[in-house]
Amino acid sequence: MKRKRTWTGINQKIVIIFLIVINGLIILTFLINFFLLKDYYARNKVGNLEKVYRIFEDQSTNGHLYSPDYRLQFEQICANFNLDAVITNGTGDLLLTSMDESSAIPGSLRRVLAENRNLSVPSTKDLNSNYRQLRVMDSHTHEEYLVLIGRFPDGNLIAIRSGVESLKEAAIILRKTLFIAGTISVILSVLIGSFAARMITDRIRRMQKLARRMSDLDFDAKYEQTSNYDELDNLGESLNELSGKLQTTIGELKTANNDLKKGLEIRDKQEKMRREFLSNASHELKTPIAVIQGYAEGLQDGIAQTPGDIQFYTDTILDEANRMNRLVRQMIDLNTLEYGKNMVSMERFDLMVSIRSLVASQQILASGIQIDIRPQNEAIHIWADPILTEQVISNYLSNAIHYCGGRKEIHVRADREAGRVRFSVFNTGDPIPEASLEHLFEKFYKVDKARSRAYGGSGIGLSVVKAIAESFQQECGVVNHEDGVEFYFTFDTTNA
Repeated sequence: MKRKRTWTGINQKIVIIFLIVINGLIILTFLINFFLLKDYYARNKVGNLEKVYRIFEDQSTNGHLYSPDYRLQFEQICANFNLDAVITNGTGDLLLTSMDESSAIPGSLRRVLAENRNLSVPSTKDLNSNYRQLRVMDSHTHEEYLVLIGRFPDGNLIAIRSGVESLKEAAIILRKTLFIAGTISVILSVLIGSFAARMITDRIRRMQKLARRMSDLDFDAKYEQTSNYDELDNLGESLNELSGKLQTTIGELKTANNDLKKGLEIRDKQEKMRREFLSNASHELKTPIAVIQGYAEGLQDGIAQTPGDIQFYTDTILDEANRMNRLVRQMIDLNTLEYGKNMVSMERFDLMVSIRSLVASQQILASGIQIDIRPQNEAIHIWADPILTEQVISNYLSNAIHYCGGRKEIHVRADREAGRVRFSVFNTGDPIPEASLEHLFEKFYKVDKARSRAYGGSGIGLSVVKAIAESFQQECGVVNHEDGVEFYFTFDTTNA
């Protein structure tokens, strides 16, 4: 809504302030001129009279005052202070004067000199001068004078006078001048105040429009500062900064909103994964439990009569129990890694020592399979958790052994890269279907359930490997080749 303009805007206020200040100064000058100027001028004149008297008194004491060479300087001193001075001896004879008619003494000065012949002569030991100050009216010119009458140590008299009427004329002229200057100042104050106010308020109106655009979330609106940087430019920069922060805040709010949506989606996904996990876990556990229960009931019912049958039943029960034990352990390890309950202990150790040790321990399962390790005798130090690293190596090796086909070859490699080592296990055999590659590291996912069960696979091992890679902040994956499959895992080697 557009507000109605009134006589309270910044323009009008600045003009009024200009008028008040200038007129106040003019009125103050009038008051000083009317009440104080005359007294101030009089005191200043009195001071000048005393100053000139002391100058001539010193010259009289030194004997220079009456010399012909000093007369010009005597007249210059009187002219500089706009004074008249007359020096006579004790009998009234004129010795020195600054007036043009040197042969005559004005009546007012003659009367003052005659009336003050009784001034005592100051002692040379007495530092205080001997003079009087009077206000005298000249009967001839009807002008008032300030007069200083004094006696020098040599007994001669001096009369110094200064007119008062000139002060009155100066005061009248000053009042007229002030009136004219005041009128001009009032007009100029209105014009200059209006111009100055417009300069300020135009920029304020610009910032007002800018703030209104910012309130409408128009973040392209920016204040452009002037060449002469001042407080309004500082305010404009603050508006620009506010606009930037507002834009950033809105962006953060939108990001938070998107994150919230993603969080809800992740929560729904996690809930779905939890249900699938429980379903898969119950399915995986149901089969060995059913087998154990069936064979145990067979033993209980006496179905197995011969020692060989009894051994077969008991071996089957133990195999299924071990399968359940491995499944439960892997589920516990996976849960611990995914929820961050397992504190990873990073140590620097030789990866090749762990590889050679685990290959040797599983060599008994790899009958008829050729396992090649590279490098053979070189040490490769990495930063990782030794126990979790062995779990990765063991998982990859067991998968390679049980799925190895074709030429029956397994190649274990540790290749140096920039700042890391790429550990890989390749086994010959059939490649993994392309549709299964992206799901291979998911929990309970099996490419071939029949073959997985044949060697006790639960579909959790690779999920554990992926969780370990995330806890190490490294990478893991699988690559199909023409003659087999390669699983890889990276380890950090930097000391930083």
